[in-house]
Formats: sequence, C-alpha cells, structure tokens
Amino acid sequence: MYFNKKIVENFLHPTEGFHQNSSISGERTFIKSTLSIIVLLQGAYLGGGTLKTTLSNSPSLIPLSQPYYNAPWYYNGTESISPSFQARIIVDWILVQIVSPSDSSSIVFQKAGILRYDGRIVETDLVSPLKVTLPYVDSIGFDVVVRHRNHLSIRTPSPIIFQEGGFHAWNSTLSPTAVYTNPYLIDNFNTPTFNSFGVYLMWAGDVNSDGKTSLATEISDRTYLINSPNTIGAFRRGLGGSAGIIVSNVYSTCDTNFARGVRTSGPFFVNSTTLINTVALKSYGSDPINTVFEHV
Repeated sequence: MYFNKKIVENFLHPTEGFHQNSSISGERTFIKSTLSIIVLLQGAYLGGGTLKTTLSNSPSLIPLSQPYYNAPWYYNGTESISPSFQARIIVDWILVQIVSPSDSSSIVFQKAGILRYDGRIVETDLVSPLKVTLPYVDSIGFDVVVRHRNHLSIRTPSPIIFQEGGFHAWNSTLSPTAVYTNPYLIDNFNTPTFNSFGVYLMWAGDVNSDGKTSLATEISDRTYLINSPNTIGAFRRGLGGSAGIIVSNVYSTCDTNFARGVRTSGPFFVNSTTLINTVALKSYGSDPINTVFEHV
C-alpha cells in the first residue's frame, strides 16, 4: 500500500492543510473506504464473465509477492499471498491506483490486489474488497485506475468522492461508458475496452507494458515477445530471438493469453502471438498499422 501526501496537498489551498480531527488538535484526518472493482482481462477471458486460472494450477506460477516493483510501475508495496492459497480462484496480481482526475500520473494511493476468476479485485485474503486510505478533502473526487502487467490500463469514467466507511463499486465490464474514454484517442480502432459480445474487457497484448498494443512496427509487442531474452525467472521472459522455440511454465508478460508459456506457433489456445494478432488486426479488418492505446 502506498499513500502520497504531497500530491494530495496540491488539491488544497496552502493555508488549509488537511481537515483536523475535532478531538485531537492538529491531527490530519484520513478516510477509510472500501472499493469493489470488477474487471475482465481479454487474454484470460473464457466467456460468461469468467477468467482462466491456469497460472495458479499446480505447480503454481503466481508470485507470492506482488510483481509491480518492476518497471514501469516501480511500486514497492509488500502485499503477498500465502503459499497455501486456493488454486482455481486466482487469475493474477492487479495494481489499483487512486489518482488526480486531471493527471493520472499523480498517484494519491496505490495497492496491489488479487484478480479472481469472477473478475473481482480483492485483498490478499482472496475474499475482501480492497480497503483504501485517503485524506479527507471536501467535495473533491479521485479517479481509480486499474493496471495489469500485460493488458492496457483502464480508468473510472468520472471521479469518485470517497466517504468515511463508504462502499464504492465500479464494474468496468457493463458498457463502453463504464470506463474513461480519452477524446483524443477514440475512433473505431481505439476504444478503451474490447467488446466481447456485450462484455467489455481490458485489451491484451501489451507485453512490454508501454501503454499500447502494436503489431506492425519494428518495436511492436510481437517483436518484443520474440526478442526479449529467454532468461529463467525474468519478468518479461521471451524467446531470445528464436521464434521457433517454445518456453513453457513461465510467469511472463509475454504470455498474453495465460497459457503458462510463450510461443509463436501452434494452436490458438497456446499461441501468444495469435492473440496479439487478434488485438491488433482482427477487430480492425485488414489494416496492420493500427495500434491500440490505453485511455488513462
């Protein structure tokens, strides 16, 4: 869990500071709220509102500690799960950020949570909705951003005004307007979520976590997948320049469809590159130059 006091102070007049607790003079008051979030990942989607839990099958590939200390997030939270966690519940780790509505890079609070098979993001007990701690600021809301290691991030469509003891719910899967749309990006090719028969999913294929999924350029995600070093234990373990090989039983951003491996040939259900093709091409006809950007 991370809390940025400096950014919050920018919301207030210099002489205001934080609201003071009436019983303890000078003490800054914080709000504790509960945040219930539902998201679905395109790469893990099975249909019917459920996600694959293949990474937590025996032997589990899910890290016991949150993995977002890696670039580009550099989150140093200490969230962890028990080695005896229940398989077939966990999909993956997720990073949730509470940010300034005017600048999503201004992070007020962030926390790593667990994404379950039913799309719920929960605490590391695998049951409880996320608990957040924020400063008490009158009538000022914050946006919520959900990030995943190889999917495009999403953001609430409007700020949430958090209340002490409040329960705040966000289901990003219900409609195209359930997430923020960047007016400078929106067109037929750059919707903020992927429409799967009326269920809206976070876009897959961002293997280098740069905020876009691309196929056709020299620095595309497909090229990155092939050329990323085949280093045991690496967060972005790829094929090391050998497109014909198969890397099995890995937890890697290059595994875009949760197949527990990385490869560029074979049947669709174990073919990471085919999924990237789906993201970059299938939804857009035959034009190979389109790139999907995240709307945050």
